[in-house]
Amino acid sequence: MYVNKIKFINFRNYPKVEIDFFNGINFLYGDNAQGKTNIIEGIYLSALGKSQRIARDAEMILFGSEGYFIEIDLIKSDRSYKIEIGANNKKEKRIKIAGREIKKIGELLGKLIIVLFSPDELKIVKESPYYRRRFIDILVCQLSSSYLFNLQKYYKIAAQRNNLLKQIKKKRELEDTLEIWDKEYAETAVLILKKRIEILERIKEKAEKIHKKLTEGKETLEIYYKSTFKGFTEHIEQSTENFIKALQQNRSIDIETGFTHIGPQRDDIIIKINGKDAGNFSSQGQQRTAVLSLKLAELELIKEEIGEAPVLLMDDVFSELDAKRRRFLIEYIKDVQVFITSTEKLEDLNFINKINYYKIKEGKLEQ
Repeated sequence: MYVNKIKFINFRNYPKVEIDFFNGINFLYGDNAQGKTNIIEGIYLSALGKSQRIARDAEMILFGSEGYFIEIDLIKSDRSYKIEIGANNKKEKRIKIAGREIKKIGELLGKLIIVLFSPDELKIVKESPYYRRRFIDILVCQLSSSYLFNLQKYYKIAAQRNNLLKQIKKKRELEDTLEIWDKEYAETAVLILKKRIEILERIKEKAEKIHKKLTEGKETLEIYYKSTFKGFTEHIEQSTENFIKALQQNRSIDIETGFTHIGPQRDDIIIKINGKDAGNFSSQGQQRTAVLSLKLAELELIKEEIGEAPVLLMDDVFSELDAKRRRFLIEYIKDVQVFITSTEKLEDLNFINKINYYKIKEGKLEQ
């Protein structure tokens, strides 16, 4: 799949622009604050329905305007269609796919599939478990509409269970009603765990091999899922029963604190380099290489799942890789549509014939 054309109206610093892109490497360069990342953001927004940078649509509207509009021409396998997204200052948002307005974000996910590599993605290694859970959830949601449904359902049930726990602390007679919520909570949590673990096992295998090549065998990468629930098995029914038992064993502390202590919302993905925690004992360069390995593994997995490559977005990280890693990366992604942003034009990429350069200045592009 690839993005054939993008149109922005009053989006960020683009009053009106229409850009044709190339099914290959699109290298966007220019000084800071000229609009490079805004293009990445527009593509990301068209894929996932939200920005990778902020939560509020109003902040993406060009100053002095009433709303923004994005239109993307997408070529996918033997099909082509438009994705349109518009939002205004009244917090109204509309998304259309091939001219049809959609009501749920799940209808958008999976149409334009993307992999993002940006400085913020280093949080996967460096910061809290939230970012590692987010990494796996975004990947799986793009591949599976049922996973998104289960994830949304799970967080609703978790919130309702937590509210009930707070009430039980004041009214102990409500404790019997927990059994109904425990069953629903356990059934949905196990479905999420099963899919996360299955996908992570495949990511792990690929990422560890890529990392070995990137480091010329000098470093080892280890990845594994760490669950707050210890009774998971391949048998869904047995896992559900075990989960309910675990909830019952934790009931006292759950009631005392007012929240549920086990479940996918508290799990983590452990990432180690040379046997040590990558977040605490690795250099910035090692962390960047680990995330790059994860992202290339993600790209490979998506190709296996859907039979075509996703669109790769590389925002302001390419110049931070040394020449050897840049060459490795370019060789690896030469058959994928890629959007690369940088403050400078990197001439050492000229060995690739499928590359277009775009100079960006004050929201204008020059090819």
